[in-house]
Amino acid sequence: MFFSVIIPIYNVARYIERGFGALLAQDYSDFEVILVDDGSTDSSAAICDRLAAEHGFVSVIHKRNEGSGPARNAGIQAAKGDYILFFDIDDLLVPGAFTRLHEELANNAVDVLVFGYEEVNPVLKLRNEYRFHSLDCRSNEDIRANYTEHLSGLRLNNGFVWNKAYRREFIRTNEIKFEPLRIQQDEVFNLAVYPKAQSLRAIPDILYTYFVYDNGNTRSRFIPERLDIYRRVRDAFLTLYADWNLRDRSLFEYIHQRFFNSLVTNINFNVFHPDNTASDDIRHESELLEIMRSADVRRTIDVLRHSDYVASLHTGYFRAIDAQSAASYIRVMQRDRLKNKLKNVARKILHR
Repeated sequence: MFFSVIIPIYNVARYIERGFGALLAQDYSDFEVILVDDGSTDSSAAICDRLAAEHGFVSVIHKRNEGSGPARNAGIQAAKGDYILFFDIDDLLVPGAFTRLHEELANNAVDVLVFGYEEVNPVLKLRNEYRFHSLDCRSNEDIRANYTEHLSGLRLNNGFVWNKAYRREFIRTNEIKFEPLRIQQDEVFNLAVYPKAQSLRAIPDILYTYFVYDNGNTRSRFIPERLDIYRRVRDAFLTLYADWNLRDRSLFEYIHQRFFNSLVTNINFNVFHPDNTASDDIRHESELLEIMRSADVRRTIDVLRHSDYVASLHTGYFRAIDAQSAASYIRVMQRDRLKNKLKNVARKILHR
């Protein structure tokens, strides 16, 4: 068997038939599908069982809810294919994707194959294509040399796992697993992959369609450990940066820019979330000040203060955090929320 397609499933009943249909439409048949039901409470589990009964290449794993990372780990353990593909059931595969991937890998095996994707926002009717330069890295040193320019996310959003094929034995031999993070587990997984991979190829072909939905957006959910997760992603980047002895200042600043942007997301969507138990203004400000004064945040501010990235940051938030002023930050946030509401209304009117 050539491909194992691992699909985490959690309360996505309305998307399963469409997503599975994209797999059935492939003109290549040497693959298995592993549906990992992560403790769904809707009809997802029953749909998965029916698909497994109807199609011999489909198997189902039922487990308690732990998140998509542990669900994918269960799929990796069960996989039999030469290569592992990860697929999110609310997305789509381009027709002929498996055939194209097989053409690349059958006679020219690599540890990791990266391919392009399209990002679609169905509400705003926006589409963006992400194509990669053709790469053929035959050593970890080659991967390291191409990382900043082509793989880091500095120029392309490349933290995902569903636009890559991973050689199964490479993943298992190196004991690479998803961490139990509620968000951004893909990026941490890939940051563990790159320093161990001895071969990697990238192709420009767009083979995957990624949908951005308003419902269930990870930014809008209250996640108590959100800031800890953002710190884990930053630390994974910095570990790779140190282990590879990288000297690219732009990448170093990019890592801190990413963390700063995540910091703003955490404050705006988590600290002031209705589900946050710190429900009164005084406790909100206390939590905000604690974040602003933390040593790693001060270090990020120092790194970015004189960098080229500072122009791309939200200067109001940057100045407020730099000054450690909760009141200033809240004023900027309130203005920003009003502006974004008006902007979203205008976009929806324009895209009707």
